[in-house]
Amino acid sequence: MSVSAKTSACVDCATTIIGERLRCPACHADHADAVARAPLSAREGARKSLLSWVVLFEVLTMLICGLALATKGCSP
Repeated sequence: MSVSAKTSACVDCATTIIGERLRCPACHADHADAVARAPLSAREGARKSLLSWVVLFEVLTMLICGLALATKGCSP
């Protein structure tokens, strides 16, 4: 009984691949570099933007409360 290896072509170039990989080693390295350099997805960007607004709101709230306490003479 003989076992034959699966062969296919790289999805980015015409290199023959033995096994179940999608890309040859050179194209895989290029793809990994491109993914690492890609900007944040829209969802992650929106999450960071929302976090920035929440932090800004908290800081402004603390400043307003501090000013209110200072003007009423309640500060130590």
